[in-house]
Amino acid sequence: MSYTPEQIKAAKDAISIIAGACNPKGIAKALDRAYCAEEDTKAAATSPAAMLMLHQLVYLASHHGAKVCSDIDESPGAFTKWLDECERRIAQEVNDHVKETIK
Repeated sequence: MSYTPEQIKAAKDAISIIAGACNPKGIAKALDRAYCAEEDTKAAATSPAAMLMLHQLVYLASHHGAKVCSDIDESPGAFTKWLDECERRIAQEVNDHVKETIK
């Protein structure tokens, strides 16, 4: 599968965000870009990058006392699945860059 530059950027942003981002406004802006990077509403709703970003927002909200509901808690392995997909997208960009460099 081929990913757009916007989808790859969203994957990179997601990896950076789950490493410990704590600015909800910045995360929300990245989340908006991740949704816009997808082709349609269904793809946006299941975007692994968007789900990782949303996970961080839920964590921040719950850390500050908000009561939030998260499918992540109910889906063991979902976080790992989203993380693996983001890493796959980034790896594709690296592979494409190497192929272009070799030409």
